Amino acid sequence: MKKYVPLAGAAVLVVIAIVIPYFPRGTDLYVHVLWPWQVMRCLHEWSLPIWLPDLNAAFGSPGIGLYSPLGPSISGALGLILGTGGRGVRAALALAALATILVAPGRNRWSRLTKASFVLLSPAMLTEFFCRFPVSQLLGVPLAWLLLEHAAKRKWQWDRDGVLFALLWLVHAPTAMMVVMISGLAVFALPTDTPGHRPAGVRGRLLGAWRLGTAGMVAAGLSAWHWWPLISSAPNFPLRSALTGGEHHPLRNLIGVSGPHLPEINIAMGWAAIGLLVALGVSGAWKTNRGRLAVVTIVLASIPSAPLWRYFEPLAWLQFPWRWMLPATLLATTAVFDEAPKRGRLLFGVSLAAILLPLAGLPAVRLVPDPALTVGTDPIIAGERVMESFSGNPLLVDVMEHRPLWWEDLGETMILLGPRQTVLVPEGGVSRVVGWRPLERKIEVESPQSATLVLRLLADPHWMINVNQRPAPPDRWGAGLAVSLPPGRSEVEVRWAMDPRAIVGTVLAAILLTLIALRQWRLRTPEHHS
Repeated sequence: MKKYVPLAGAAVLVVIAIVIPYFPRGTDLYVHVLWPWQVMRCLHEWSLPIWLPDLNAAFGSPGIGLYSPLGPSISGALGLILGTGGRGVRAALALAALATILVAPGRNRWSRLTKASFVLLSPAMLTEFFCRFPVSQLLGVPLAWLLLEHAAKRKWQWDRDGVLFALLWLVHAPTAMMVVMISGLAVFALPTDTPGHRPAGVRGRLLGAWRLGTAGMVAAGLSAWHWWPLISSAPNFPLRSALTGGEHHPLRNLIGVSGPHLPEINIAMGWAAIGLLVALGVSGAWKTNRGRLAVVTIVLASIPSAPLWRYFEPLAWLQFPWRWMLPATLLATTAVFDEAPKRGRLLFGVSLAAILLPLAGLPAVRLVPDPALTVGTDPIIAGERVMESFSGNPLLVDVMEHRPLWWEDLGETMILLGPRQTVLVPEGGVSRVVGWRPLERKIEVESPQSATLVLRLLADPHWMINVNQRPAPPDRWGAGLAVSLPPGRSEVEVRWAMDPRAIVGTVLAAILLTLIALRQWRLRTPEHHS
């Protein structure tokens, strides 16, 4: 009976998270509420969430196509089941907390529960949760912990870890980048953890590099359907400047700098770094592979690593150096608590201080009501609710990095179409909307003369147009999609054309998944074991 107590407690927490209609007032709350709601809208109409139709004053947005898509998709799917996007987000986070407990390393369930509780109550988790609310980053914690444990042991499997790396990339790309860098460091820079064994030689390190590399190639193949089209679309969007420009520049957000973007996070993470370093030192855990990796990740978050952030290009895409404190917490937690039996209460007290001290630097927790967005919520009503709930933009404007280069022309197009009009035909013409689904729009138009039809649809190279069942070249009026029509009656069909790279990537992923499934089936057959 006792073994069901943790599971029952976890179930109660999930229910509480779903029922309580509040969110922490974090800087990223806005998009992490809107994206799952839009995923709900797409799934309800049996459309892939490639285009989020109601954002940007219902002109739409490429949305999670330029972001790791799995986090909003999980939250949105849960929201569709539970009724609102907010419930979906809270349910996803509660399930991620449960998964963190399940994957925590340990000899028994109480050991795993202790370590998982330390992580879930750590400054890195609480600060991010209450100050930023980066849902996808928090959802990636269980996957990151599994992969970091494999890195510390330097035991990779091409199939298992390839799938895990791909999933983590699709949940939260910056976390995946950090785990990949830590794994690469583990291959070449660490001695073995086994007492009495000499450090791995060149052959052993090359073997580790091969195993990690093959897992990485499998992960790249499994996720190519997403990252390959993203790279091809990047020139049309200000991804780099929006993510790392101005106050978001990494050198302005190292732990310990003056005037960071979010001072409360910087201060709290600074205390966390000190607490973890003291715990690692007192316990002697810094001598283990996990401890050494934790120390390196703490340094990467802090001022001493400024030259790396300036000159090592991949680091800039992590945006905020304090992100390194999350993998540092995961590594340090396992390292410290594995040494706990040798150090007793002193170690536990120091570890507890590493949790509690940074909280003094946090502002008072601010909760805001859930705007309760459902699949039937009108975009204008949704904007009003978001504005009332947490002062979000009433036009539901997507983040800067998801705005195309012709974004500055959207205001004029919005004025032209007004708050609700879906299409605009010049004077003398009439139109009728036949269908208006996220990835497919159908309109009938009658005009006595040649006309330009302007749609309430943000221009994007993926939109293809047929006029009277014949391809027509798409045009752009301001930031909206437009097409020239002949005199008379015209049937206009606008549909999203899947990027060929996404199709190739999907086929590659299907082949790799088939190979992995066949290998697992072969390993489990009696003939193989005999």
